Amino acid sequence: MSPLGVNYSPLGVIAPSRRERSTRKMTGTPNRGVHRSDVVAEPRRPRVLVIDDEELLARALGRALSPDYDTVICSGAQSALDLLARGLHFDAILCDLAMPDMNGMDLHAELSKIAPDVAAEMIFLTGGATTERARDFLTNIPNERLQKPFDTRRLLELVRERVGRAAPAK
Repeated sequence: MSPLGVNYSPLGVIAPSRRERSTRKMTGTPNRGVHRSDVVAEPRRPRVLVIDDEELLARALGRALSPDYDTVICSGAQSALDLLARGLHFDAILCDLAMPDMNGMDLHAELSKIAPDVAAEMIFLTGGATTERARDFLTNIPNERLQKPFDTRRLLELVRERVGRAAPAK
């Protein structure tokens, strides 16, 4: 565990700490054992996917979100696409627009093919649309976006709104 209270997986993904993971409590009396009605599942915390190749920014986002959300960080769009293609559900997705290899625009295009509802709800983080393609992309999509450097309160507000609209995970 890092000094920040975050566990790192071998894939570089920030996972919830053991304390934060959903657990099941089982109770029972010695005479009757444990019954299905005795199992109480704690509610699942909303899960946010952060996609950014800037490690320091991604970790800062994880820290800002961690009091209220389980946060998974991917350092590239391809690894995020792999997670989403496997059917992992996230209540909100924050995605950097400009990344090497596959960028946020390419990820959005791929998700639009396999999960259009997910693509429509992405929140983009941008340091400025520096290419004509990026400017056109941001002009033509209705997705929320935050300009870097962004106000943390605004970020949390957008995530809260998105989580409130998210369909419950299966």
